[in-house]
Amino acid sequence: MNIENPEISLVIPCYNEEGNLRELIKAIRESVNPLKISYEVVITDDCSKDKSWEILKELAAADPHIRAQKLAFNCGESAASYAGLKAAHGKYLFTLDADLQNDPKDLPKFLEQLKHFDCVCGTRVKVRGEGDHFIRVASSRIANASTGSQPSSFESRGTANTCSSTTHTLTLMAVALGPTAGRA
Repeated sequence: MNIENPEISLVIPCYNEEGNLRELIKAIRESVNPLKISYEVVITDDCSKDKSWEILKELAAADPHIRAQKLAFNCGESAASYAGLKAAHGKYLFTLDADLQNDPKDLPKFLEQLKHFDCVCGTRVKVRGEGDHFIRVASSRIANASTGSQPSSFESRGTANTCSSTTHTLTLMAVALGPTAGRA
């Protein structure tokens, strides 16, 4: 499998995740290896104050699928995600959180939908409803109502069926960078 031009890139921002990183990588391996596709894991450390960077260097040295990078100074989750997306080489880009709120076991569902759509987006509807406080749930529902989005299971969004949305436990975005990107 070609690690230089992988089928998928898992892009993960990281800040103070020393207790989660080994378990996260284990979960990713268990989910992706059976798929028999090439992949990379791009983890961007946002200047963690714990031992996250040391653990990332150790994991990357032991596994060619893992690429770790560190921002020069703390910039926030969005900047770390952006840096990871810029560094990713995969045909499909998936974003995950390092805190194990997302289940990599859901990746096959997204890959299946990418056979039919250019973009697949997910939300943690069930988890959010159970674990988030009232203000967060209410503001999310207001935002969904204003955009016409309603939580559902594998239904198309947008025009010409170019995007799919799924209800699951994994928050990620997958974008096709191949010849179907931008299909109308």
